[in-house]
Order: sequence, then structure tokens, then C-alpha cells
Amino acid sequence: MSSVYNPGVGHHDYFELKPSELIEKIEAYRNRGWRPQLIQLHTGGESPAFTAVFRENSERVNWEFASQISEIEYKKQLVDKKATGFYPACVVSVVEQDEVVYSVVWQKMNLKSTLMKGQGL
Repeated sequence: MSSVYNPGVGHHDYFELKPSELIEKIEAYRNRGWRPQLIQLHTGGESPAFTAVFRENSERVNWEFASQISEIEYKKQLVDKKATGFYPACVVSVVEQDEVVYSVVWQKMNLKSTLMKGQGL
């Protein structure tokens, strides 16, 4: 398992998180002024487990998190969030009781910051 490395930027990695533990980490790091940079879902074990990387939010990126939403709700949020400048930065899905459910990190596009860094769109 590789980790995301950002020299000079504080970051913390967590492995094998249960869904409830992920939500707890999301809230704890939000309160700390950090944000999720990467969320992955691992299946194939007894139960799904998350890996998460949190980083300092020194750029003050506006972000939101949606947990365990239905496919219909995910599609609705795609339209609604796009209208307000958000995009899905991390999306994971799993089938639970014959239904696909999604967890999503929504991040607000900061066009000025992105272009200034020479990254384009």
C-alpha cells in the first residue's frame, strides 16, 4: 500500500477503518482544519475497510463529505454540487444489501489557484 506524500505538508494516514471510524476521523480532522486528500475502499475481507489520508488544509479548500448515499442521491448531488462549483475529489462505492452506496469527498474547484500552479483543468 502506497501513501500520498507531500513534502512540507502535514499529513496522516489511516488504514483498515470501519465506516463509522472514517466518519469520526472526517469530523475530527475537519475540526482541526484539515481535509481528506484520499479515501480508498478495500473489499474482499470480512467487511469493507477504508484507507484515508488527511492533510493540512493550508489552502483553505472548501470541501464536504457525503457518507453511504444511494446511487440516486449520488447522481442528484453530482448535478447540485456542480452548480455550486464542487466536484467529486474522491468517490468510493460498495454493494450493500443489493444496493450500491457511495461515500464522496466533494471539493470546491478553485480555478485561480489551479491555474496559478500551472496544473490546468
